[in-house]
Amino acid sequence: MKTAHPALLLAAGALLIFSAWSVESYLSANAAALNRDLGALNTQLEMMESALSEMNSLKDMKDREMNFLTSGLSSMAAAKKTLYESGLALQAEKRLLEKQLEIMTSSLRIDLYYQKVSLMREDNSQKDLNIAFTSTQAVTEQQMKSKYLRVTSKERFAHPERGKAEEKDGVLTWIPPQVGESARSNALGEFVMFTNSNIIIHGPFKKPAEHEAYPHTCLGLSQKDAAHAYRKSFIGNRVYFVNPTQP
Repeated sequence: MKTAHPALLLAAGALLIFSAWSVESYLSANAAALNRDLGALNTQLEMMESALSEMNSLKDMKDREMNFLTSGLSSMAAAKKTLYESGLALQAEKRLLEKQLEIMTSSLRIDLYYQKVSLMREDNSQKDLNIAFTSTQAVTEQQMKSKYLRVTSKERFAHPERGKAEEKDGVLTWIPPQVGESARSNALGEFVMFTNSNIIIHGPFKKPAEHEAYPHTCLGLSQKDAAHAYRKSFIGNRVYFVNPTQP
């Protein structure tokens, strides 16, 4: 076996060393480039993370503001509803108080001298109605002086006698209600106002004989005046008389 020439060996060694150095340089250069790219990527990643964090913070802030706004709108709507309902309640209460005041301050004044029934509001006459007819029973002096006469009930049409039960000597008797026309409905007609006495204010009767026979003190009005008095009077209104001897 022949030994290689020393010059060739040196050349081969030099070539190997140069090749190794070239590879190392190439790898080092690529590694440096990769490190630079990796650094740039890390920087971009940090910037993206920062931007994402800021976006999340803005989103949270927006969500809080939306929740606050929604809560505020809900509270405002509830407040408006409560205010509206309170307004309706106050209006209803106001109407009720006005009606109660009207009832308390209205009354019926009877002037037998001038034959008038006056619808009063406090001390002022709202309308004077002429007494068109009376019954055989006259108003008593006690009734004229009474401070406690009141309208106790009203009937648009005088109805027949209702059924009632009576007990006498331990025996219970049932009187059935009348059907159809009766002496009561024929005598009192329409727009009937009863008092806590035998005084009754009503419109034209149906049958004169039954009107005369019916036990009551009548202050009769025309159909038109009776309808007006019926609409403008209230249960509980005071009924009083002025001095019939004064002109």
